[in-house]
Amino acid sequence: MVTAVLCGAAWAAAAQPVPWLLDYAGKSTNALIWDKRARPLVNAHVPKALARDVVDALGGPPDPVIVTDKRYVSMSACVAHACPVKGFFWIDTATGAALGANYDDGALRLGSNDFAADAVPEPALKALRDWIAEEQLRPASVEFIDRQGKSSKADVAAFAPPARFVPPEGGPSFDCAQAGNAIERAICGTPALALADLELTKLYTEIRHGHDTLAARAELQALQRQWLRERDKQCRAAADLPGCLLDQYRAQHKRLMNWLPGRHASIEPVENLPQTLHKAIGMGDEVGIDGLCKELAPMLVALMHGSGNVAKAEGALRSAQAKIQETANAVP
Repeated sequence: MVTAVLCGAAWAAAAQPVPWLLDYAGKSTNALIWDKRARPLVNAHVPKALARDVVDALGGPPDPVIVTDKRYVSMSACVAHACPVKGFFWIDTATGAALGANYDDGALRLGSNDFAADAVPEPALKALRDWIAEEQLRPASVEFIDRQGKSSKADVAAFAPPARFVPPEGGPSFDCAQAGNAIERAICGTPALALADLELTKLYTEIRHGHDTLAARAELQALQRQWLRERDKQCRAAADLPGCLLDQYRAQHKRLMNWLPGRHASIEPVENLPQTLHKAIGMGDEVGIDGLCKELAPMLVALMHGSGNVAKAEGALRSAQAKIQETANAVP
């Protein structure tokens, strides 16, 4: 099976180009599977013994539709209320040849009406392996079902995901043997930081898997990378490096907990916070308490999402609170 010989003669004559699938690139698998053309397409190319399980899974919590080389489309999802059970469908839009897969409790079942077990195209195998790695699946058995419904065993090792680092229960999320700078060494050497790093990574991963478009996932990734740069910038020269880092992790945890795609959630440099607050406070005598609160509101929202250094932000807020109370007391 894993020789991946591209054998056009083995493909069913009924396979036809399906360029319309390319319009779903980066969108939700649910959006595609609910297209009235999608389910008949899966049923036509996946053996009957497997097709229903694949279709049922593709209608559940979805992943993004992946397009490679402007030609190959893969979609995946898991069964509603039973997400460990997953479905996958790959198709070559230029030829119409396709492959379906179902994963349930370690059993990986593959099938196609378009090619034999020993003639699975290499792009299909790559997409399948990428899906297995992304979902962190661990196949214990693999079988291939052909168009006649006959099943044959496949080499499990050929579908084993690449080895990956497994973090300890107390963190961090990365291998401390590879720690290459003072910040990483501080995280490894401080139990509270190691745990915070692991928990943040788990939260990020959960949020990423909870969004079913490539655009949302790219936005989340950009936010996380921006935070990492700001974390390093703020803490690199800090007198209390562990304390600075812990503040940064707490802030980013809050930010991710409140994150939604399409909503601005940039990391505001902490040095901008006191000046903005003091500017608003200085306006108190002119605009009164209502205006003062309106000026403070954007910064309070930023604090709610964890922007900046917590200790400095709290100090600036205490100053603002005192001025607000002073202004309020002066109101007749």
